[in-house]
Amino acid sequence: MLQRVGLLTAGTLAALVLSELGLGLLAPQVMMTPRVWHFDADTGWANLPGARGRLVSPEFNVEFAINGEGLRGPETTLEKPAGVRRVAIFGDSFAQGWGVDEADTLRARLAARLRERSRAPIEVLNFGVAGYGSDQSLLAFRKVGRRFDPDVVVLVVYGNDLADNTSDFGNGGGGRLVPKPRFTLAPDRRLRTVGVPVEPIASWDSPHFASAAWFARVGADLVRRSHVKTLVSRAWKSADLWQTAAYYERIYARQPSAATREAWVVTEAVITAFDEEARTAGARFILLYASDAIEVDGASWDLARETAGFGDALDAGHPSQELARIARAHEIAFVDLRPLLRSEAQRGPFFFQERHWNAAGHALAADALAAVIVP
Repeated sequence: MLQRVGLLTAGTLAALVLSELGLGLLAPQVMMTPRVWHFDADTGWANLPGARGRLVSPEFNVEFAINGEGLRGPETTLEKPAGVRRVAIFGDSFAQGWGVDEADTLRARLAARLRERSRAPIEVLNFGVAGYGSDQSLLAFRKVGRRFDPDVVVLVVYGNDLADNTSDFGNGGGGRLVPKPRFTLAPDRRLRTVGVPVEPIASWDSPHFASAAWFARVGADLVRRSHVKTLVSRAWKSADLWQTAAYYERIYARQPSAATREAWVVTEAVITAFDEEARTAGARFILLYASDAIEVDGASWDLARETAGFGDALDAGHPSQELARIARAHEIAFVDLRPLLRSEAQRGPFFFQERHWNAAGHALAADALAAVIVP
């Protein structure tokens, strides 16, 4: 009996190992993130200068290369070359180019479009960092971005910034939940930074080999990165609930809660502070809304509302409308991709299934942005 149990166990383990290897090579089911981010006491995390790695998912397999200045893109210098105008892009994974090769990022596409539209040389720099909220982008501009003397500053905003901007934690370092700074409003309604310097946590450091922490991390990584486990989860529909009802309510509710209204107040203050500080640094500020895929596709929106358990209480256009209101009230240049994506739907798709822009999405965003920078 013991021999049979041993053979059965060995056979099961061998089958699992072969299944993992086969799925990993032929049909990967999980996201594999590169180690190109590191701890930063001022922003929570940041790009690691000189780091390289591959970002792999069922839909893409691309290289992430960070240059010597800590930006994704070609090498550059801190000092702006004479006669050159600089465009600095800030934001989260949409700005950084999640899922696309460097040549297909918003940075690269925008640089190409501006070369076609402008006689003067223009350099586009990518300060995007995956997982950032608008608050961290503002802190990054203060710490690093303004030192590059940009002429135009672009802030890419996505719907989940509303939650990020009022949270003490964020998805940093390739998807791990780690501490981050945030802003609150002082009595005079100006921004006050909370949580700086950020305290480092153990997950940022590699544990000592063969220690209890090392074995715990290895075990957790094996489960989290298991192609077989992810495939089984999807078969049971557990992976279809990609967001919670609270997420939908915060971003799309027609009658938002008090917490959501306060999140919009903080977000508006962050955006207007970014605009003011960019202008003070001699740069023009542009706000770009990276619309979610479900906001432009009716079938996806209906499925999302059904998944979250809401009826007509949600409005797909709510974040776009709120950002437009903020831009009008403070005379900020605003590029809203939602109506453009809806009108150009026949040219799509513009998103991966996991909802980041694909190469076509980055190209469309670059076209819209270039027309505002150089009319």
